[in-house]
Amino acid sequence: MKLRILILLILGLQISCSKKASRNETLVFNETEHSPESGTQSTNQESNNISEKETEDDCIFDLTTQSDEFIQHIPEFKNYTWNVSTKTATILLQNADTLYAQRGGCYHFGLSGKLVKSNDDHSTGNIDHWLNEAKWISKRILDDSDYQELEQMIVSKNYDLNIDNDKIYIAFKGHNYAEWYLTVERLHGNTIIDTGYYFG
Repeated sequence: MKLRILILLILGLQISCSKKASRNETLVFNETEHSPESGTQSTNQESNNISEKETEDDCIFDLTTQSDEFIQHIPEFKNYTWNVSTKTATILLQNADTLYAQRGGCYHFGLSGKLVKSNDDHSTGNIDHWLNEAKWISKRILDDSDYQELEQMIVSKNYDLNIDNDKIYIAFKGHNYAEWYLTVERLHGNTIIDTGYYFG
């Protein structure tokens, strides 16, 4: 029960931080907004202009400075698309998996990576595997200092672990962010590995 409450809290915060375009953040991702060209921005004008002026004035963090610069230098991500409204990159990986990298926020600023895998048969109890997946995601999207901090928390087992009905929630401890997490769940035949942090 605690896991469900924590997951709902995290989802609520992510939704509140992605302005009013949160309907694109659910598991059923709206692929029609993403351009097939490499590194291009979404061309769907309607979703890009959703109440932008309305919320920009109320935001703690400057929405105009939130861009895809954090993944532009990664060679294996060269064919990503960037959605300006949700501050999310959609990265189609060579193994047919998809990584959604999000950076930004209005009231809470966060950086997260959500890896959607269609073929993963590792058991829920294989915590080392899931921590390695979190490290793989984090090495690519986080700053080096944040990645090293994550590695240290993993090595020292500085986290709380909760497993409930084939879902995993790990709350990392001993960092400077409001929350740093890893969630793993199986949904609609996919394995979703979501890791990141937020502050604000």
